[in-house]
Amino acid sequence: MFGGGALMEQVPRSLWGMIAAAVIAAAALALILWKFDPYSATWPVFTLLFLSFWVIASGAAIPAVYFYQLRRGAPNIKELFTQAWQRGLIIGCTVTTILALLVMHVLSWWNGLSVVVIAVILDMYFRK
Repeated sequence: MFGGGALMEQVPRSLWGMIAAAVIAAAALALILWKFDPYSATWPVFTLLFLSFWVIASGAAIPAVYFYQLRRGAPNIKELFTQAWQRGLIIGCTVTTILALLVMHVLSWWNGLSVVVIAVILDMYFRK
């Protein structure tokens, strides 16, 4: 899938930890959605919901960005992991913010576009 074993040998251990955290957060999100009624839930339930969703989104985005950049032939693996971590966290925050706006019934196309533009500006600011 990603070009064989040589590519998998270059993957940092913390990336596998992030994938495991995303799987655990997915189980927590499923438990929250199954056990709690959103109409009668209190703020701790929503906090756990958004936190687990953020971990899932970041946990999916960080490896995706890492493997995408690795396939493009990035020269510095250590710097590549740092950039993937930053971009993955920005993507996770963006998606979670859009979900929060949707839950509060204030999401419209210009609010979503504003969140995405801020995310792109942050990514450009942290790019080396």
